[in-house]
Amino acid sequence: MYISPLNIEPSAPLFVRTNVKLAQISADLDRAKGARDVMDGIPGHLRREERERVRDALTDSIARALHNICCGMEGILEDIAETVDGEKPSGDRWHSSLLDQLSLPTSVRPAVIDDNSELRRLMRFRHVFRNVYGEPLRREDVLSRLKSVEETVIPNFLTGLEQLEKYMKVDAGSPVPQASGSEHDDGAGP
Repeated sequence: MYISPLNIEPSAPLFVRTNVKLAQISADLDRAKGARDVMDGIPGHLRREERERVRDALTDSIARALHNICCGMEGILEDIAETVDGEKPSGDRWHSSLLDQLSLPTSVRPAVIDDNSELRRLMRFRHVFRNVYGEPLRREDVLSRLKSVEETVIPNFLTGLEQLEKYMKVDAGSPVPQASGSEHDDGAGP
């Protein structure tokens, strides 16, 4: 279920922190969709070179928003790994290991994400974005990633978060562990 702005019922400090990150993800998604809409409406009276310059700038804007969305989602997953599982991966392949970790259920939580190839593609896109060094991104690839994020990645991600929240709310066996701070931590940070 896609909710805008993105939001999960805050039954624990983890989900208060998650909602802060989801609000940023929602804003980045809105920026990317807005840039795509502007790209679709570029006036025909502009010279071809001018239209391409505008399209390139909008493509870069969408790519930056996708990068930010990916970082936000990864931050949420890191928080879950640390708060609920008690550990997050490290090492050279920690990004991939994080997805592996959270795609499997544990004794304290359900799988948070499916082993979604679209989320992995988004992370590969982020890697390319970070390492293009001035080379233009392919507009078709950027728009394809945006469509995937909008139609598949975010809805699946929200479903997993909602399932985790329900599981943790129902689990009466023990309180939700805190990532840091006191037992009275509201998750809002300093």
